[in-house]
Amino acid sequence: MKHLKPYLNYFSSIYSICGGVGLLLQKFFSIYTAMGALMFAATALTAFHFVKHEHRAPTKAEQHYLAKYCTVHALFWIVAFGILFLVFHAFHHGMASALVWLKVVLWEAWWASALLLSVYALTHWGVSLFSFGFLARKHAEKLK
Repeated sequence: MKHLKPYLNYFSSIYSICGGVGLLLQKFFSIYTAMGALMFAATALTAFHFVKHEHRAPTKAEQHYLAKYCTVHALFWIVAFGILFLVFHAFHHGMASALVWLKVVLWEAWWASALLLSVYALTHWGVSLFSFGFLARKHAEKLK
């Protein structure tokens, strides 16, 4: 399904931009719910972009392909944002404090990190299926 690669690139770009904005909202305005809307915004915008360019909703095979790879991209960005957090934390609070966080995440509470990443994966998978299924079909019906 090579014809879907531009949509995955579009999703990845939108997700990273929304993630940066979400991190800024958390840091400067203490708005902690911004990251919760990140995946929904990125997948909905990508689904609307797909419908706009293809003039149809994704098929079931395309829907599952997009959901799978959008989830993988999102998990990659979650890990990247975690690393970015550690780097900023090291600059702000010192390397010793950042190493304490890293020790907790990777060695002492690795099971909690794995559980949290699994919950994120399931949530992102469900949101992707919803966006590329229901939202895309509704948007395609409006365009007809």
